[in-house]
Amino acid sequence: MIRHEIDIKDEVLDTPGVLSDRFPITEEAEVTIKRSRAELVDILNGVDDRLIVIVGPCSMDASLQPDGTSSVVAYARQLREFSRLPNIAEHLKIVMRCPVSKPRTQLGWAGLSQTDPVAAFRLLTEVVNSEMPIAIELLSRDDADFYEAMLSIAWVGARNVEDTTLRHVVSDLQVPAFFKNSTNGSVVAATNAIITASEPNILRRIRPDGKMVRRTSLGNNDTGMIFRGGNISSPEEFAQQFIRLEEFEYPTIIDCSHGNSMAFGEGKKTVEAQIACVKALITLMRSGHVLPTGIMMESYLVAGSDPEGATSGMSLTDPCINLDQTFEALRELVVARGERKELVTRAKGRVALM
Repeated sequence: MIRHEIDIKDEVLDTPGVLSDRFPITEEAEVTIKRSRAELVDILNGVDDRLIVIVGPCSMDASLQPDGTSSVVAYARQLREFSRLPNIAEHLKIVMRCPVSKPRTQLGWAGLSQTDPVAAFRLLTEVVNSEMPIAIELLSRDDADFYEAMLSIAWVGARNVEDTTLRHVVSDLQVPAFFKNSTNGSVVAATNAIITASEPNILRRIRPDGKMVRRTSLGNNDTGMIFRGGNISSPEEFAQQFIRLEEFEYPTIIDCSHGNSMAFGEGKKTVEAQIACVKALITLMRSGHVLPTGIMMESYLVAGSDPEGATSGMSLTDPCINLDQTFEALRELVVARGERKELVTRAKGRVALM
């Protein structure tokens, strides 16, 4: 049917500037964002030896806890307090995973930014105003234009890693950004994306006042890859896939959900599979076989998933581990890093004595 014969109803949306005025970032949050970005850049450049941890819900939702608090904000507050514990902060730089846009292989919920963009902006503002650094997935240029001021990290997902527009957008971002490897396990597209984003590119952006502009980016050298795995079906294959990453020259965050976790769940993403994936990665890190820049986990208030949204604080999309499981895994990660650093220090000492 010809388009003009269809009754299409447009919804006029607020500009980024209008939403920023309606839901402002506090001065304290701006300081947190600026400091967090600087710390992450230092980690990527080897100045800071902490491990980046991106952890949080598979997708943001608008559910409320019994006391009326947003489930997302309740999670953020608990994660913030944990991240500030001295023994944790010394080893880990924790950033909350806060996707408001969700890529879908076919059909499915595309995220809060699509169904309720005002709620998406408000929730992200509430999280950053709790002084918890955040990371989101860029599904389109809009995600960068609306949310960049709040971000500590951005990433482009496996389904969009070959998108030229998003590669150019990343080259214009003022925040560290990562590209996931392809769903089949290949790192070629991610490598090409990193190279593209590191150089100046001509692109279009939407300004806070809603006007579209064309500019030449400066290039973004604070980039890397999130390795989500590929078509693997066993713990052995999970470990073996890191052999081909040994010569990968860019910072790499290991995703303990998605393809990697499916190696521990008989081809399915489950809570138990993600926990097993984290433990397997920690074992590989202890031995020195895998030394990533960071890890990514999907975590929320309640373990599991509930696509119907009947359980507040439970993921609407992929299964998440709960906070207790998250904190236990991160404590194990800290212990493993400490053991590994001690082994390296002893080895250096032996070399010095020879």
